[in-house]
Amino acid sequence: ADMPLFDGLVANTESGVNFDTPAGRIIEATAEGRVTRDSVTRFYQSTLPQLGWVRIGALAFEREGERLTLSMRDSNGGLAVHFKLTPK
Repeated sequence: ADMPLFDGLVANTESGVNFDTPAGRIIEATAEGRVTRDSVTRFYQSTLPQLGWVRIGALAFEREGERLTLSMRDSNGGLAVHFKLTPK
């Protein structure tokens, strides 16, 4: 709920996974759009730390026992961004 979506990306509501485990939440989601890798990377590297996420890699962050990783791939002439939240 507190994950901002980069302007130009649209969430793919059919591709998500969301469940709780004894170790913590596991959430996966994908968003797509005609955006560039560089602009998406810059946005999340600057925005997520403002929400309490600590950057541990180019597109990997940790906060309160959870790890968030983002990956990107070309998709239908645009870019697909995959978000994965797991226990640390």
